[in-house]
Amino acid sequence: MWDILTNFIIDKIAGFFIQSFFKKPKIEITVKEIIYDLIESNPCDYVVVISPYPSRYYVNLGFSNIGKSATTLKNINLIIDKTIKLSSPDFKQIYLKPGEYQEMIIIFPIDKDKAINKGIFEIEVFDAFSKRYKYSGDFPINISIQ
Repeated sequence: MWDILTNFIIDKIAGFFIQSFFKKPKIEITVKEIIYDLIESNPCDYVVVISPYPSRYYVNLGFSNIGKSATTLKNINLIIDKTIKLSSPDFKQIYLKPGEYQEMIIIFPIDKDKAINKGIFEIEVFDAFSKRYKYSGDFPINISIQ
């Protein structure tokens, strides 16, 4: 009886360590578009646009789980010129299975007096294991056909 219980506990502990150290998720981030967007209306405009975030960074991101276990992306930040750190109030957690890819548009509101139109950016993504994944580059990146 004790042998069975001991072997069961050892198997569970070994499985936990194998899962923890060898079957980790790995997230790859791709940025398809990042631009500063300001929606303004003047009193003489025929159409008035009302937005909860008239001054914002518009980011089109792709997430790939290239690891061997599933994970949940819990939080995302946008850092502009290494000084302005922004969070998205509308970000919903993303569950990614191994080999899965998801693309989404995320809005990062900012006070229009602090916003800049071009510079460097960094995307930080945190998963369920509190691991941080980063992507950085120059912006604007605009894939829209003009």
